[in-house]
Amino acid sequence: MNSPAIVIIIFSTLTFSEAWVNDWDGALNFQCQLKDSIKTISSIHSNHHEDRRWNFGCERTLRDPSCYFTNYVNDWDKLLHFTCKSGEAIAGFNSYHDNRREDRRWKIYCCKDKNKCTDYRTCAWTGYVNSWDGDLHYTVPKDYVLTGVISEHDNHREDRRWKFQHCRLKNC
Repeated sequence: MNSPAIVIIIFSTLTFSEAWVNDWDGALNFQCQLKDSIKTISSIHSNHHEDRRWNFGCERTLRDPSCYFTNYVNDWDKLLHFTCKSGEAIAGFNSYHDNRREDRRWKIYCCKDKNKCTDYRTCAWTGYVNSWDGDLHYTVPKDYVLTGVISEHDNHREDRRWKFQHCRLKNC
Protein backbone atom coordinates (compact mmCIF):
# COMPACT_ATOMS: atom_id res chain seq x y z
CA MET A 1 0.00 0.00 0.00
CA ASN A 2 1.41 3.41 -0.88
CA SER A 3 1.75 6.36 1.53
CA PRO A 4 -1.18 8.51 0.28
CA ALA A 5 -3.56 5.58 0.75
CA ILE A 6 -2.36 5.07 4.32
CA VAL A 7 -2.80 8.77 5.09
CA ILE A 8 -6.34 8.73 3.67
CA ILE A 9 -7.27 5.66 5.70
CA ILE A 10 -5.88 7.19 8.91
CA PHE A 11 -7.61 10.52 8.25
CA SER A 12 -10.92 8.78 7.52
CA THR A 13 -10.66 6.80 10.73
CA LEU A 14 -9.88 9.89 12.80
CA THR A 15 -12.70 11.87 11.23
CA PHE A 16 -15.19 9.07 11.91
CA SER A 17 -14.12 8.59 15.52
CA GLU A 18 -14.45 12.32 16.21
CA ALA A 19 -17.99 12.39 14.83
CA TRP A 20 -19.64 10.93 17.94
CA VAL A 21 -21.87 13.38 19.81
CA ASN A 22 -21.21 11.79 23.20
CA ASP A 23 -18.44 9.90 24.93
CA TRP A 24 -18.94 6.60 26.75
CA ASP A 25 -21.01 7.22 29.91
CA GLY A 26 -21.14 10.92 29.02
CA ALA A 27 -23.95 13.39 28.48
CA LEU A 28 -25.48 13.70 25.02
CA ASN A 29 -26.91 16.97 23.74
CA PHE A 30 -27.64 17.37 20.04
CA GLN A 31 -29.86 19.79 18.13
CA CYS A 32 -30.07 20.21 14.38
CA GLN A 33 -29.73 23.72 13.01
CA LEU A 34 -32.94 25.75 12.80
CA LYS A 35 -35.17 24.48 9.94
CA ASP A 36 -33.47 21.05 9.96
CA SER A 37 -34.67 17.76 11.42
CA ILE A 38 -32.98 14.42 12.07
CA LYS A 39 -32.19 12.51 8.86
CA THR A 40 -29.70 9.85 10.01
CA ILE A 41 -28.99 8.10 13.29
CA SER A 42 -25.93 5.95 14.01
CA SER A 43 -24.86 4.27 17.21
CA ILE A 44 -22.35 1.72 18.48
CA HIS A 45 -22.46 -0.22 21.75
CA SER A 46 -19.62 -1.05 24.15
CA ASN A 47 -19.96 -4.09 26.41
CA HIS A 48 -17.11 -2.70 28.54
CA HIS A 49 -18.93 0.61 29.17
CA GLU A 50 -22.45 -0.82 28.73
CA ASP A 51 -23.34 2.35 26.85
CA ARG A 52 -23.80 3.66 23.34
CA ARG A 53 -22.12 6.44 21.41
CA TRP A 54 -24.38 8.35 19.04
CA ASN A 55 -24.14 10.41 15.87
CA PHE A 56 -26.90 12.25 14.02
CA GLY A 57 -27.26 13.84 10.61
CA CYS A 58 -29.77 16.55 9.74
CA GLU A 59 -31.61 17.73 6.64
CA ARG A 60 -33.54 20.91 5.78
CA THR A 61 -37.20 19.91 6.19
CA LEU A 62 -38.90 22.76 8.06
CA ARG A 63 -39.79 26.29 6.95
CA ASP A 64 -40.76 28.23 10.06
CA PRO A 65 -40.30 26.02 13.13
CA SER A 66 -40.77 26.59 16.82
CA CYS A 67 -38.94 24.00 18.91
CA TYR A 68 -38.84 22.66 22.45
CA PHE A 69 -37.28 19.89 24.51
CA THR A 70 -39.65 17.45 26.20
CA ASN A 71 -39.29 16.41 29.80
CA TYR A 72 -37.67 12.99 30.24
CA VAL A 73 -39.67 10.47 28.21
CA ASN A 74 -38.44 7.30 29.92
CA ASP A 75 -37.53 5.93 33.31
CA TRP A 76 -34.52 3.74 34.03
CA ASP A 77 -34.73 0.28 32.45
CA LYS A 78 -38.27 0.99 31.18
CA LEU A 79 -39.89 1.22 27.78
CA LEU A 80 -39.42 4.50 25.92
CA HIS A 81 -42.37 5.20 23.59
CA PHE A 82 -42.69 8.75 22.31
CA THR A 83 -44.13 10.61 19.32
CA CYS A 84 -44.02 14.35 18.70
CA LYS A 85 -47.35 16.17 18.31
CA SER A 86 -49.02 16.72 14.93
CA GLY A 87 -46.94 18.81 12.54
CA GLU A 88 -43.75 18.24 14.54
CA ALA A 89 -40.50 16.53 13.62
CA ILE A 90 -37.67 15.31 15.84
CA ALA A 91 -34.69 17.64 15.55
CA GLY A 92 -32.55 16.61 18.49
CA PHE A 93 -31.91 14.49 21.55
CA ASN A 94 -30.63 14.99 25.08
CA SER A 95 -29.68 12.15 27.43
CA TYR A 96 -27.50 11.20 30.34
CA HIS A 97 -26.11 7.85 31.43
CA ASP A 98 -26.19 6.25 34.88
CA ASN A 99 -23.39 3.74 35.55
CA ARG A 100 -25.28 1.96 38.33
CA ARG A 101 -28.33 1.37 36.14
CA GLU A 102 -26.34 1.16 32.87
CA ASP A 103 -29.10 3.02 31.04
CA ARG A 104 -29.93 6.47 29.71
CA ARG A 105 -32.82 8.82 30.28
CA TRP A 106 -33.90 10.76 27.20
CA LYS A 107 -35.41 14.12 26.26
CA ILE A 108 -36.51 14.73 22.68
CA TYR A 109 -36.32 17.99 20.74
CA CYS A 110 -39.49 18.45 18.68
CA CYS A 111 -39.98 21.22 16.12
CA LYS A 112 -43.43 22.35 14.96
CA ASP A 113 -43.54 23.65 11.42
CA LYS A 114 -45.98 26.55 11.14
CA ASN A 115 -49.16 25.60 9.24
CA LYS A 116 -48.11 21.94 8.94
CA CYS A 117 -49.90 18.84 10.22
CA THR A 118 -48.79 15.23 10.30
CA ASP A 119 -50.31 13.15 7.51
CA TYR A 120 -50.98 10.12 9.72
CA ARG A 121 -51.94 7.99 6.70
CA THR A 122 -48.27 8.07 5.66
CA CYS A 123 -46.75 7.18 9.03
CA ALA A 124 -44.85 3.94 9.49
CA TRP A 125 -42.82 2.34 12.27
CA THR A 126 -39.64 0.45 11.51
CA GLY A 127 -38.92 -2.89 13.09
CA TYR A 128 -36.01 -2.92 15.50
CA VAL A 129 -33.10 -1.35 13.64
CA ASN A 130 -30.42 -2.81 15.90
CA SER A 131 -29.79 -6.09 17.65
CA TRP A 132 -28.70 -6.26 21.29
CA ASP A 133 -25.14 -4.88 21.55
CA GLY A 134 -25.15 -4.30 17.76
CA ASP A 135 -24.56 -1.26 15.61
CA LEU A 136 -27.50 0.96 14.73
CA HIS A 137 -27.88 2.77 11.39
CA TYR A 138 -31.13 4.43 10.30
CA THR A 139 -31.97 6.90 7.55
CA VAL A 140 -35.34 8.63 7.38
CA PRO A 141 -36.89 7.97 3.93
CA LYS A 142 -36.93 10.78 1.36
CA ASP A 143 -39.76 13.32 1.84
CA TYR A 144 -40.47 12.07 5.39
CA VAL A 145 -39.54 13.37 8.83
CA LEU A 146 -38.70 11.49 12.02
CA THR A 147 -41.68 11.73 14.38
CA GLY A 148 -41.35 8.98 16.98
CA VAL A 149 -39.12 6.52 18.82
CA ILE A 150 -39.64 3.28 20.70
CA SER A 151 -36.87 1.72 22.73
CA GLU A 152 -36.83 -1.25 25.08
CA HIS A 153 -34.11 -1.96 27.63
CA ASP A 154 -32.72 -5.36 28.63
CA ASN A 155 -31.10 -5.57 32.07
CA HIS A 156 -29.10 -8.69 31.21
CA ARG A 157 -27.59 -7.18 28.06
CA GLU A 158 -27.61 -3.62 29.45
CA ASP A 159 -28.60 -2.25 26.06
CA ARG A 160 -31.57 -0.83 24.20
CA ARG A 161 -33.12 -1.80 20.90
CA TRP A 162 -34.70 0.98 18.84
CA LYS A 163 -37.62 1.50 16.45
CA PHE A 164 -38.36 4.75 14.64
CA GLN A 165 -41.48 6.33 13.17
CA HIS A 166 -41.44 8.51 10.08
CA CYS A 167 -44.32 10.51 8.58
CA ARG A 168 -44.97 13.12 5.94
CA LEU A 169 -46.03 16.62 6.89
CA LYS A 170 -48.87 18.30 4.98
CA ASN A 171 -50.43 21.75 4.90
CA CYS A 172 -53.21 22.12 7.49
